[in-house]
Amino acid sequence: MIRPILISAALLASTSAFAGKADDQAMERKVLAEFGKCVVKLDPVSAKTAVLSDLESAEIYKNHKKLMDSSCLPSTVGSGIRLQMDDVSLKAAIAQTLIYRDLQNSQFNDFTQAPPLTHRQPYPLKTVNDKTGLPLSEKAIKSQQEAIARKTLAYTVSRFGECVVRSDPASARNVVFARIGTPEEMAAMKAMAPVLSSCIAKGENVAFTRLSIRNTLAVNYYRLANAMPGGTQ
Repeated sequence: MIRPILISAALLASTSAFAGKADDQAMERKVLAEFGKCVVKLDPVSAKTAVLSDLESAEIYKNHKKLMDSSCLPSTVGSGIRLQMDDVSLKAAIAQTLIYRDLQNSQFNDFTQAPPLTHRQPYPLKTVNDKTGLPLSEKAIKSQQEAIARKTLAYTVSRFGECVVRSDPASARNVVFARIGTPEEMAAMKAMAPVLSSCIAKGENVAFTRLSIRNTLAVNYYRLANAMPGGTQ
């Protein structure tokens, strides 16, 4: 009985506890959305690969550089607007554009035919240098630990997203098709509160925001739709 309350509180926090930052967050979300549209237009094949293969930023930068093209950022970024874009935000911005492009006329009521998705897990902690065999410095180990913590969180949120989309495809669709930052989006998320809470594993303590929920739903909805027989072809 506690979990739905926690979920609801987390959703409300994105519009109440952070009210002072609402304008900045709304602008950031709009910039990310426009960035996603732009890079998908630049390289639609790489865009689909990045989402479906759950690529990390390093892989995207190495093999799909157009997906990080700075020309897709508005001139206001860097001169008053600061944009934080991690792996999840980048793939979610792309996935959202692909959903609008590919799935406008698709309805999924059941994803049981879609095989389980893979989710990027954090690398194990290393305490010695692979090349020299010498112990790593305390600073290097701490940096790894911080990276592992971030990746562990991303892994948890990604699996959570798959669970939610599989549990209620129709409601997840309502969220990802709602206009960003609107009352309709919030209403769609609140309607999913019981499903959201049911997908939190026992012992997990993750603070979800409106943005993090929509991001993981968008990525997982598109991946599951493509995993179905016939995909989005």
